[in-house]
Amino acid sequence: MAQSKVDEILAERDALAAQIRSLQDQLAGLDRAVAILQRADGGAAPKTAARAPKPLIKDARPPAPRRTKRAGGPRPRNQALVLELLAEAGGNGLSVTDVLAAGASRGTPMARASISSLLSRLKRQGQVESNDGRYILIDRG
Repeated sequence: MAQSKVDEILAERDALAAQIRSLQDQLAGLDRAVAILQRADGGAAPKTAARAPKPLIKDARPPAPRRTKRAGGPRPRNQALVLELLAEAGGNGLSVTDVLAAGASRGTPMARASISSLLSRLKRQGQVESNDGRYILIDRG
């Protein structure tokens, strides 16, 4: 009987710890939103940086910092590199795997999903065409 009470208390403790983590995540999201809005308004960063709250219980650690998504599409260096690689490939074109390998050989590792999305967007914009999974730069000159 005593063990079942301990189990109930531990279950309640776990539920509270999960709620704390959720609230900490929400707080971190609001902090990020404030920072983004301040940058968009051209405002200066706050004089005192927001600090992570102290954990309320020993096991409730603040969430790890998350990578924020860049606004405005792909990283410009990835797009420039992909266009350069496609120009060098000429009429043979490159597959996504070829682009990834060429980028890595030049010291710029790229994510497959990012490059696939970038190539699809370039195709929609009429900058490249696709033939059997190979992307070819459309010559505009």
